[in-house]
Amino acid sequence: MQNEVKNRSVVFTILWSFCASFLVARATSYLALLGTIPHIYPHLHGNHLHHFNYGILALILAGFLSITGSKISKNTQAIIYGIGLGLIMDEIGLLISLQNDYWTRQAFDALVITAALLINIEFFKDFWIKIFRKTTRGQSFHQIFPLKQKPTISVVIPAYNEEKSIVKTLESLKNQTYQGKVEIIVVDNNSTDNTAQIAEKL
Repeated sequence: MQNEVKNRSVVFTILWSFCASFLVARATSYLALLGTIPHIYPHLHGNHLHHFNYGILALILAGFLSITGSKISKNTQAIIYGIGLGLIMDEIGLLISLQNDYWTRQAFDALVITAALLINIEFFKDFWIKIFRKTTRGQSFHQIFPLKQKPTISVVIPAYNEEKSIVKTLESLKNQTYQGKVEIIVVDNNSTDNTAQIAEKL
């Protein structure tokens, strides 16, 4: 059980660092292309260093640390590994489209943003539920988004020789607070007592 928790923590760390590095890389690229921020990518011997290069280096470093049994924690290694994957994924679009055009790769952005949302739902579900409850002041979903028309509800009661309890059952159902239309159906299964007659009167 303890190993399963550790493995889950490592997987989460890889996914989280992957999404974070991908989104940061994409954001800086878009902002640089729009002229909002300066181009910050260095050149080596006149050649532009792409995210792919840094991603490969990060994967090599993560693999080296793992193989050599480094004292660096598993989560730190997972972060380096996730960053490497994120930076490489940022350049995958170039390989698929064979065009050096960042604007053609928005499908990748949508994919990773969706993955980030799913990770949040899986690992931070309780946190987001608390935020939702605080912002809505404890209201239920139906109180925030009320239905224009309440759906009709059918309550089916199978009964066999229930003359002693059928009255209380039906009265409690008639006293419920649901504001939509409610139909109550008693299905008598060949009772030998007065179940059917009592139900008809009610």
